[in-house]
Amino acid sequence: MFVAPKKVEPPKSLPYWRARTQCCSQVENMFGAWQVNSGGIVRRSLDWATQKHAHWPYAPKTHLDEIKAEAQARGFHVVITGDQVVVFCHEGDLTVVC
Repeated sequence: MFVAPKKVEPPKSLPYWRARTQCCSQVENMFGAWQVNSGGIVRRSLDWATQKHAHWPYAPKTHLDEIKAEAQARGFHVVITGDQVVVFCHEGDLTVVC
């Protein structure tokens, strides 16, 4: 008899679900990604990250400013390489090999 595998869903208490159900900024959505909670990496284009947008209290900021602040608050590493902004979503050391 064939038994279908159970569908495995991530816990609903993770920020990933909050980002999908509430109105959030694009950077909050980025840090709500499943990879962030599992120690993976998240990347965005440098063009997107350097775009200015209105941010409360009406001070022009870039997405990169928000990414750096959020990454520092979480103890993550942010690297700009080529035309990509890469966030390493863990608190471990970062070593460039070559």
